Amino acid sequence: MSTSVPIGTTLFTYTGHIAKIRDLAWSPDGKRIASAGDDYTVQIWDATTGFNAITYDGHTSFVESVSWTPDGKYLVSGSADETVQIWDVATGNTVYTYNQGAWVNGVSLSPNGLYIASGDQNGISNRVATVRIWNFFSGKTEMIYQGHKNGVFDVAWSPDGTRIASDGYDGTLQVWDAFSGKLLAVYRDKDHFLFHLAWSPDGQHIVVGSNDLTVKVINANTGQIVYSYRGHSDVVTAVAWSSDGTRIASGSDDGSAQIFNAKNGQHLYSYFNQDGHIDVLKWSPNGKLIASGNDAINKAGTVQVWQAQ
Repeated sequence: MSTSVPIGTTLFTYTGHIAKIRDLAWSPDGKRIASAGDDYTVQIWDATTGFNAITYDGHTSFVESVSWTPDGKYLVSGSADETVQIWDVATGNTVYTYNQGAWVNGVSLSPNGLYIASGDQNGISNRVATVRIWNFFSGKTEMIYQGHKNGVFDVAWSPDGTRIASDGYDGTLQVWDAFSGKLLAVYRDKDHFLFHLAWSPDGQHIVVGSNDLTVKVINANTGQIVYSYRGHSDVVTAVAWSSDGTRIASGSDDGSAQIFNAKNGQHLYSYFNQDGHIDVLKWSPNGKLIASGNDAINKAGTVQVWQAQ
């Protein structure tokens, strides 16, 4: 008799937040989840039970982005309070606060854990938004990238740690050298915003969500669209690439999370068991589970962990 869990089975719902979920991240060992929200907190909890929850409340505004260090000992969180904060997972103590000087929308750790990329935005058209590369240990700013003409929504290091992908409200997705700032490839859509993005594990492609209701898979070397996934009926803000490179998951304001074939865009599954907009989702490191966070209208946000294969 098979004991496999059917795809789409909700395994756990975390209800510790009292406001919208902005971001979440699995620990490197896949045992815990850190979730960030509009309640100014980051909360760490067991991915299947919600137990042993730790709440970090060092920020004074919305927490937009959260990322684990590769060793799982620290978290980095970026906030509308214009800071990026490094803090100890075991104690909840703040280790370092980096002042960005503008609303921080996205943070990303380099694969070797030595550098942080943080992107800012303030929603003002024609203002140069920045992505800052800074040293994890000293807080020294290594480089400031100023290629965006409006707010940066998301940033991510390439798997090999040499490039950054950044996108946002100017309708561009830009790929650039992480230490020289040299622009390597760009995708432009002057009529739409771009939201969360994710690299393919081999570093050759980037997936990004848009308010044109599509998910776009883009060649990271040329900036050209490989294909657009059109399974959603509303804005797509959340995207994630599975660790084995075969599948992409996307979340939308239409209330669904969808999984499709990364190579050709073939729809594989739709998950509807979550209230409100699905604003963020992430695969577990082993690719078997997805955690998705929502913006439930007039309710506190929740994170659901569900079977993805």
